[in-house]
This record gives sequence, C-alpha cells and structure tokens, in this order.
Amino acid sequence: MTGTILQYGDLPNSIPVCCDIVDYMNDELWETFDINFLRSNHPVIIVARNDQRKDIQDQMKDDAYFSGCLEDAQTHYMPHGMCKTSELKIAPLTDDEKKVYFAHYFDYILMENGLKCSSKNLNHFVEQAIKRSEDKKDFSKIFKTLDHLIVLTKQEKQDVVSRPLIKQTLDEKLPIHDPRAPLMDMDNRLKKQIFGQDEAIDKAYETILSMLDTAKRDKPVVLGFFGPSGVGKTALAEEISKAMTGKNVVKINMGEYSESFKSSILTGSAKGYLDSDEDGFLAKAIKENPKAVILLDEFEKAHPKVQQLFLGIFDKGSVLDNHSGQIDMSDATIILTSNAGVRSQNALGFGSDSSPAYVADEKLIQQSFAPELLGRLDAQILFKPLDDKALGKIVDKNMMSLRPRFDKLGVQVTLSKKAKEELLLEGKNPMYGARPILSLMRQKVKLPVEIGVLKKKIKKGNRVVVNSLKKDSLTVLPKLSKSSQTKSG
Repeated sequence: MTGTILQYGDLPNSIPVCCDIVDYMNDELWETFDINFLRSNHPVIIVARNDQRKDIQDQMKDDAYFSGCLEDAQTHYMPHGMCKTSELKIAPLTDDEKKVYFAHYFDYILMENGLKCSSKNLNHFVEQAIKRSEDKKDFSKIFKTLDHLIVLTKQEKQDVVSRPLIKQTLDEKLPIHDPRAPLMDMDNRLKKQIFGQDEAIDKAYETILSMLDTAKRDKPVVLGFFGPSGVGKTALAEEISKAMTGKNVVKINMGEYSESFKSSILTGSAKGYLDSDEDGFLAKAIKENPKAVILLDEFEKAHPKVQQLFLGIFDKGSVLDNHSGQIDMSDATIILTSNAGVRSQNALGFGSDSSPAYVADEKLIQQSFAPELLGRLDAQILFKPLDDKALGKIVDKNMMSLRPRFDKLGVQVTLSKKAKEELLLEGKNPMYGARPILSLMRQKVKLPVEIGVLKKKIKKGNRVVVNSLKKDSLTVLPKLSKSSQTKSG
C-alpha cells in the first residue's frame, strides 16, 4: 500500500482503507485487507486512480470470498489525490449488513479449518453472536467465540458444526446479558441513599425497568424530575448512574447553554471553526459509554435551540455530530431536572406551618414547558418537600461523608442530639431544601474542627463532641485506651 496520500488510522474510527492499488492484490495484501475490512463496523473506502477503479471492482467481485460481502456493502470510491478526511461521511453498518459480513467470513474460516456448517446453523450463530455482543463497535469477542466453536468441534472429532455445539459455545463465550440485572433491588438501594422521596424513586425505577424490558429500544429512556431545590433530584440522578453503569453521571448544567451558539459545545464545532476536529462534550461522553446516564440540570434555562437539539434526541434516539456522523443514544438514560412549576402551598391557603412549603404542581409544569417536550418524557416525576425525618437522615449521612476528612486529621467527631436539633431548626428552609443544612454543617461542624486541629487545640487521636452550634462548643476528649475500649465493647 505504497504511494498513497492516506495511511491506515488517518481516518476517524479506524475506517479500513485500500489505497492506490497499482497491480492485482497479492496474497499478503488480501490478508491485510481481509482483517481490516471484516474486523470493522464501517464500510470500506477504496482510494484509487480512475483508470484502476473498474479493475479493482471486477477483481473483488470475481473473488468467491468477497463477492457476497460486497453485495450489500457500502463501498466508496474516491479519486486519488482528491480525498480529505473531513469530506468522508461514513455511516456505521446496520445489523443486517453485519450479518452479511460475518456469515461470509465465518463460512470462509470454517472452510479453511476443514469444517462444514449448514446455512441455517451458520445464520443462527451469526445472529446470536451479534445480538449477544454488548459492544457494538468491538467485535473481538465474536471472533474469539468463532475460534472456540472451531476448537470444540475438532475436540468432538466432528467435521460438521452442530446446533448443540453452537449453543454451548455461545453460552460459554457470549452469555445472554440481561439489561435488568444491575437494576435488581436498585429501588431499595436508592432509598438508602435518597431520603423522603420513596414515591419518586419507585416511579423512576419502574419506568427504567419497563423501558429496558423493551425488545428493541430505538430511543433513550427520558425522565423528567420536577420539584423545589435541594430535595434530591440531582442526587437521585447521580445514584441511578452509579447503580446502572458503575460510573458517575454525565452532568450538563443547562444554564451554561443559554445562548444558541453554545450547542456546538455539545456536538462539536462545525468545519472551519476552532477545534472542529474534536468531538463535542455530549458526543465524546456517548462514544466512551453508550449506556451513560446524562443529567440535564435545570433544563428550562437552556436556549430554545439547545432544547430543540435534545427534543430530536428524545424522539429519534440519535444526533448528528460535527463530522456529520450519527451518534446513537438509544442505550442512554437521560434525566432532566427543573424547578419550574413549583408553587407555595401556604400562599394558596394550605398547611398550618408559618413557613410555606414549596411543591411541584402538574398544571404549572404544563404551563412552563411545551407539550412537545412533556410528550417525549417517559415519566414526569414530582419530588416532595423534605420533612424533618428526612432532613435528620440527611444530617446523619453527611456526618458519615465527613468521616474520611476527620480520619485524615486523626480525630473522631460526633454530633450531640442538641446540635442536631439546632442544625434542623436553623438550617430548615423550604425554598432550598437540604442545602442550607449542609452548608451550616460545613460552617459549624467541619470548619471548627479543622481550625482546632490547625491551632493544636485538638490533637491527633482526640475525640470531639459537637455540643451545639454556638462558638467554642466543642468538647475535646482524650483517645480511648485499649482497656476502656474492651470494657465498653
């Protein structure tokens, strides 16, 4: 492959390229082309001089192995010296095209190993291998599965691949993946992390479970979280991401996209602009993890053009990137949050508390968002104001989250009952939920302990009791001796 203006790897997504073939392909070149062509989920591009195009095309069609592959393949011919990476618009192969490729390839490999397989069994093996493969781009597991099938058949001293051996191979190398497996008992696990929102958790869990149970999804799961600030909308999205993917949520602060031109940050800059060769934030996140959980925080603050971009994703399950390639988002889970549609209960004559409670109202939500957006949501989930019991659990959880910091300082910190009551009383703010309490804990618990350690009033190994939120209300106790620990145990 000499005398070419393109080298393998220059093109995006490792598109196999056969460049400037001067003479007929020799065996070595066929072998290279074979690997690159069939072990990719992209069409082949042939870059050659115009006078060579027909010879190359005829030769490949005459070859018994490639003739079937090329019947349905998307083969692109571009004149030598006239091609640029940015001009190539390559669509990924469909499942049907993959079946054609793998069927011919597997048949060829089996024949090379002296084995036979009926068309029915071969097509069944190919279909199941593609279906069971979790990665839509990496086919290495499928090839390893074929290798294992060949080994098993030879071990059984058979020259015909049987259906039982195919089943055994698939079960061993590509076991059926149940997309609901990570969700088993997820609702109960979420309730141990998010407090006071059991109804919202149940509805989110049931919606996700029902969507994943769909035979073939062509669009992402889209949830709308509505409610006042600080009640757990973002926290629930983060916990759902950890439970489903084991990774942090992909958070997009929609307030940063209040201008129309900023949509390019998500999909990538257009050709001719700075960084046009790089993927946008959203495109990169989905390419790295197609099953990502994406959080669109404060969706109502985004520019209508940016909102329109996501409406297309909700509806079609894909979006065009800056390379004019389709980004498949059908396996993603998208959660949008909003404070819009929240009203004060007491202002409308409800409740007896002097401080109003802020709740999400379905009618106000419908007035705040366009019908085409709400109609594309798989579920509208309303979050309730947090009661004192939920806020108390949040205080306990936050104390647990501060423990690593205190351990690093070498001290043990506990909160007295009085201090906890003061936190709930002073920090309670229905408009902002748990956020004021968490801020108060940083100021009245974490900071005084850190200052005490810095001034050496608290030494490594001391036990500290926060008696109240007033100044100088820390009680410093000596470290328990081993004998005391034994007695207390």
